[in-house]
Order: sequence, then structure tokens, then C-alpha cells
Amino acid sequence: MGAIFSAVIRIDVLYIKGGNMPFNFIPAKKGKSDKRRIFVRYTEGRGKEFTKSIGESVDINKWDKAKQRVKRGHENAAQLNTLLDTLKLEYDRIHLEYKTQNPNYQFNEFKKHFLNLTDKNRVEIGNTSKMLITEAYDLFIEAKKEVFKERTIKKYITLKNLIISYEKKAKVHFTLEDVDSDFYEGLYSLCVNGIDGRKGLGNNSIERYFQNIYTLLNWCKEKKYIDNFEKWTQKIHVKETAAVALSVEELKALLEYNFEKEELGRVRDMFCLSCLTGARLSDVDKMVWAEIDSDIWRFGAVKTSTNILTILNEEAKHILSKYKDSGTQKVFPKMTSKKVNAYLKEACKEVGIDSDVVKETQTGIKIHREVLPKYKLISFHTGRRTFATLASNKGYPHSDIMQITGHKSLKNFEKYICTTSSDIVKRYKGGFSIL
Repeated sequence: MGAIFSAVIRIDVLYIKGGNMPFNFIPAKKGKSDKRRIFVRYTEGRGKEFTKSIGESVDINKWDKAKQRVKRGHENAAQLNTLLDTLKLEYDRIHLEYKTQNPNYQFNEFKKHFLNLTDKNRVEIGNTSKMLITEAYDLFIEAKKEVFKERTIKKYITLKNLIISYEKKAKVHFTLEDVDSDFYEGLYSLCVNGIDGRKGLGNNSIERYFQNIYTLLNWCKEKKYIDNFEKWTQKIHVKETAAVALSVEELKALLEYNFEKEELGRVRDMFCLSCLTGARLSDVDKMVWAEIDSDIWRFGAVKTSTNILTILNEEAKHILSKYKDSGTQKVFPKMTSKKVNAYLKEACKEVGIDSDVVKETQTGIKIHREVLPKYKLISFHTGRRTFATLASNKGYPHSDIMQITGHKSLKNFEKYICTTSSDIVKRYKGGFSIL
């Protein structure tokens, strides 16, 4: 919407659809009283919208719909109307500036300017604001862009979108103060029963979402947006994921297989290097020849920024020798993680890594069991589990393995060791005795 808008302020129980006007004022969650908090929503098109509290409330009975102002007799009527007048003029000005006078208009710049404007006017009238949780997410994400990895930021954006879906279903806007046991219960129910026609989320995913909400609220407390917050007291029952690792026989079969498809062979090499070194996909993908010194690979882990030193055995050096004459600084050509994992499953299926594995997931109180061929559960991260498991089975001290994998916590490291019943049988084939 490129035309200059005429800002219209509306307050109602439901959302207001403003036709061609990008700005609309909408109310907060309906309560027992006639008080409504005022929010301004800007909508320019799909993906270009935001909602912002102006930090004020009004008695719905004291609102003049015709004049779009607070009636006389309302507490702080003159102050509120002055604020609304100021916001209208300022919205007009910045909308004109960004949409008609700036040929290089950027929506995010406009949004930031707009949010700062609303905050500035809040401070001027000396009122304590009640921030929307979606507003808090915007501020949190903006603050953490230079700190968090891109994939972490994406997780928080996904969670924000989940809360927006929750708000649409509940027909309310949640402020930080609204995050209580009722909020958690409603969000959990939505996750379990499914969103927008999609199937419900597993408890493991829901638990991660709730932990991310707590992280946001902790940050808001540090910023003094809230004095305190409560966590949900109900326990979310989490099932152990069906984590798998390759056996020695499977790893050897994968190493020795001749693929006709070049991409499968390259992904096999990358994955097997992970199995032999414990490196993540992000580290294998960025691997350069300058990091390799004979039998040693020194690199800074992308995920943790930890300096890692790992020993390259003969199998690992054989894999690298295939790419020595590529003429590039990087060892492996760039490939997206989505393609890598798709090719990896295809490669493992072709090799015959297809033994049955039972996968259990829990959604709410329901437990789902399904039997899948092993290759369907293999992702690139299986390489790290394979390294940890095989090194542990070989008898190497966990402290040494953790130095190579970069794990700081023994508890987290032990989750990577996938001991099967056949491993136990082999270990105690001669008999099990504690005497």
C-alpha cells in the first residue's frame, strides 16, 4: 500500500479491518471490566505487518467512535487525546517519509522507526507499558541477531509465529503479564491438537518451545520489562528420541561401497569423516586444507566457537586424499544440510543399512510406536553419535572422547552413546559376574 494513509484510531472487542488504511487501533484481551488496552497494527501485505501497544487503556464506554477520541469525563482524557493526536501526526510523517520520499524504502527500517516512535511517546507521558509478547520477541530477536546463530534465530521466529497462531485462535493479544498457567495450558493444548490443520507436535518439540519462552521471559526480566514471571508447573512428559549410531560393520560397508551417483559418494565421504572424527556437518562443510597438518585437524567449531583438535586416522586421511587435487581451499563443495541429509538417507538405503528400529514419540499422553528401516532415522548428526559410541565401545576414556567432540558435560555426552543389546551381549559373551 503505497498511498499516504489517513490514520484512524478504532477500539472494539474484535479485530478491526481497515480497508485501504494500513494503520488500525485494536483492543487487547477482553477482561471483566470495560477497560481496553490500545494497540496499533500496521499491515502492508503478507509478511509486512506488526502490532504495537501504545501503552494506554481506555474505558470502552468513554470512547467517541465518531470523533475517534476519548470523551470528556474519562480519566486523563486530555492527556490521552494529546497522545493520539501526536501519534497520528507522527505516523503520517514517517509513512510519507518512508513510502513516498525514499526510493530505497526498507520495511524493517520503517518498522524500527515506528516502534521507536511509539516507545518515545510512552516515555513522554510517563506511563508504564504493558508489552505484547510478540513485541518482546521482536526486541529479543533484534538484540540477539549478532549473538545467536542463524538457526537459533529461526527457532525463535518459529515460536513467535506459533504464538501469533495462538492469538488468532484465542482472538486476543497476549502481553507479558498474560503469560500465566492459563496461557501455558492453552498453548500446550494448541500444540498437541495441531495448528492450522497440521498434526500435533510431539512433547519433545513442545518442551523445547516452552524452554525458549522461559529464555525470552528471563531476558525481559533482565531488561526490566517485567518484575518476574512464572513457569508452567505441569510436567511435559518427554520421550527419549530414537537416536541411532552405525555399527562397525555398517560403517565399513558404507566406506567400501562404490556409488555410481557422484553426490552420494561425496556425501558418504563427508558423513564417514564425521563418524571418524566426531565433527558436525557445519565443521565438515567449512573444512579447509589450511586446518590440516599431517595427522591433525585443528578447527574452531562453528556451533560453539570451541577450538577442537582431532586425530585423523588412516581411513579419514584416505577420504581426504580423494579431494586433495581439487584446487580449492575448501575440502568439500558447498551443499545445503537438506540435500546432505536427503542424499545420506539414499546412500545408506543403497548400502543396505535397513535393520528395523522402533521409534516412539509422545503427543500429550498418547504414545506412538512405529517400526522404521534404520536409514530413515540417519541424519548427518548420526556421525557424531557413531564416533562417540564406537570410541566408547573401544574402551577410550570418556574424558578423551569429550576433548575431541567438544562436549563440556558428561551428562550430555553420554546421550550420544547408543549402546544396543547386541553390544552388551558381545561385551559379556564370556559371562557376567561381579565376583
